Amino acid sequence: FSETPDEVVLKVAYNLEIMSASGFEMDRIYVQYLLDVPEHWTYQDASSLWGNTQLSSTRERSSRKPGGGDAGVGAAAPVAHLAFPIEAVLMKSATAPPDAQCPSLLLQVNSYDGWDRQRVLGYGHISLDGRPGYSQQDICTWAPVPSQVGRMRSFFIGGTPELRDLTFAGVPTALGASGVLSRYGLATQSAGTVRLRINCVTQARKPLVVPTQSKGRTSAADADKKGGKTDAKGATTVRSRIQGKT
Repeated sequence: FSETPDEVVLKVAYNLEIMSASGFEMDRIYVQYLLDVPEHWTYQDASSLWGNTQLSSTRERSSRKPGGGDAGVGAAAPVAHLAFPIEAVLMKSATAPPDAQCPSLLLQVNSYDGWDRQRVLGYGHISLDGRPGYSQQDICTWAPVPSQVGRMRSFFIGGTPELRDLTFAGVPTALGASGVLSRYGLATQSAGTVRLRINCVTQARKPLVVPTQSKGRTSAADADKKGGKTDAKGATTVRSRIQGKT
C-alpha cells in the first residue's frame, strides 16, 4: 500500500478469482465481468474494472450425496474450470455517507461453440462490501426466458435474449441510495452457478469497526434476523483482561 490522499477514508484492494461455472446447459463457456463502482468511490486503473475470461470446455462432475458409496453419487453436473484472476484497487471518499452503496461485481455467462453460435446463459451479481479477509461464494445466475421463435433461432444460428446494460444484472448504482429496481414483466429462469474466490485487504486512516463474521460471510445484521445476538458484555470482559495484562 502507498500513502492515501486526505480525501480518501478507505482504500480496498481486491484479489478475486472466477473459479468455475457449473450447471449450465451449453459447452465452451466464458464469463464477462464488470465492477460497478458507485458514487463516492474511485478506482486506480479503469482497465481492471471489466473483461472476460478464457473459453473453457465443460467436464462432467458427479455430485455426492450424504451417505457415501455408489448410492451417494448423484447426477453429473457439467463444470467449466476457469481460475481467472481479477485485481482492482478502489478508494472510498471521506465525504461518503454511512449508507453509501458498495461496489458490486456483475457477471454474464456466455457460450461459444464450433459453429460460431454465441448464447447468453445467465446473469449474476455480488456486492463487494469491503470486509477484509478471504471467502468463497457461489453466485446463482438467472436468464431471460426466450420465446418459441427465440428458442428455434438459438438452436440453429445462436443468439438469446440479453440485457442492453449489464448493470441491470444487479442493482445499478445510478439508482442511488434507494436501490430499488423493478423487473416487473421480465420472465426469467434459473441458470447455473459461478464460484468466486474473494481476497480483500483494506487500508484506512482510522481503525475500522468490522462485525464478527461466521461462516459464509454472514453479517451481524443477518445474525440478528436469525435470532442471534452480539455479546457486548463478553467482548468488554475480554478487552479488560487484555488491558490488564499489558
